[in-house]
Amino acid sequence: KQWYQRRVRGNIGSLYRMRRSLPISLRIPVFSALVQSYITYGISVWGCGGNLTKLFPVFKAQKNALRCLFSLKRSPDSYAKSGTKTTFNEHSFLTVHNLYYYTVLSEVYRISNLPEATRSTIIKFSARKPDLALLPKGKTQYLDSNFLFAAPKIWNFLTQTMYKTVGFTGLTRGSFSSFSKSCLLAKQLSGDPVVWNGSNYCFVD
Repeated sequence: KQWYQRRVRGNIGSLYRMRRSLPISLRIPVFSALVQSYITYGISVWGCGGNLTKLFPVFKAQKNALRCLFSLKRSPDSYAKSGTKTTFNEHSFLTVHNLYYYTVLSEVYRISNLPEATRSTIIKFSARKPDLALLPKGKTQYLDSNFLFAAPKIWNFLTQTMYKTVGFTGLTRGSFSSFSKSCLLAKQLSGDPVVWNGSNYCFVD
């Protein structure tokens, strides 16, 4: 996590130098390339099961990079740093927590489409409910950050939501990815439009 935090913070200087010459339309792909891509790399392994406390340093660096590139100013009547929630949601940027959930969901979807012999060596699915991922045996309170334990819980939460809306069976990979991101963005947008709250990061209750 410290490496990812340092990489994002190390790019803030580059973002500061570029922001004056970049139109808003180009700042979006630049932020994706210099911030989001670094955070996403290997996040299903180091993402700590989406733990809020453990991911906070990376989230802090992510917000500082956003403030720098998009020239977010402090309120004239406040010494507090400028809010970032509005800009995250306006440009559909996922926070580090939601990037973790999104990546895990995408990987489980790929696993679910593997042949049974291969799939069962990674994540087992219920015979009665083929879209229900089974938790492996073990003390989950010690293993919640492990992909094999966290992924089934995240997957099951999403599929339960999906059954109530668009229906899960037959979705293409692109449709599944779009739906996953829309679910995460809806959580990220909930509550106060300016102030972050726990429900914006916690996808699995």
